[in-house]
Amino acid sequence: MLYPCSILKGDYAKSDNISVVVASKDQNQDVGAKVFHLGNYTSSNIVSKSISKSGGINTYRGTVYVSPKAKGVIHSTQCDALLLDGDSVSNTIPTFKVESSDATISHEASAGNIDEKKIFYLMSRGISFAKAKSLLVTGFISDVVKQLPLEYAGELNHLIDLEMEGNV
Repeated sequence: MLYPCSILKGDYAKSDNISVVVASKDQNQDVGAKVFHLGNYTSSNIVSKSISKSGGINTYRGTVYVSPKAKGVIHSTQCDALLLDGDSVSNTIPTFKVESSDATISHEASAGNIDEKKIFYLMSRGISFAKAKSLLVTGFISDVVKQLPLEYAGELNHLIDLEMEGNV
């Protein structure tokens, strides 16, 4: 379980929460974020990428609160899930309590499987099944990786490769 929390008390305060979570066999990853907008003209973003394989379960729980006195608040939540097999599960449980009429709040969520046609295409080019899957997973998280410092991005890609090979 992991639930970082941001309290945006000062005017123009900002927070970004980015997570990448992998759940494998016998794992139930329960993560999310909390943001409290108390000040005026505050903004926040939550981006959650989850990958479930071998029957793993991922659950995103998020809480966003906007105070009745807060003006000009902007918030966005994006939850994307990639299911690598038919036994894996992804849950998204967002909670929004917006008490101000001067707030712009958005939430989008998507869940899907790896496209077998893409796997086939990569394998027809001589790439192994495991490496093809790993490349597609890397593509799935690429927008998050681009936001990380170079040394963290390289480490995350390496960990994803190991996870897809079953070595983590």
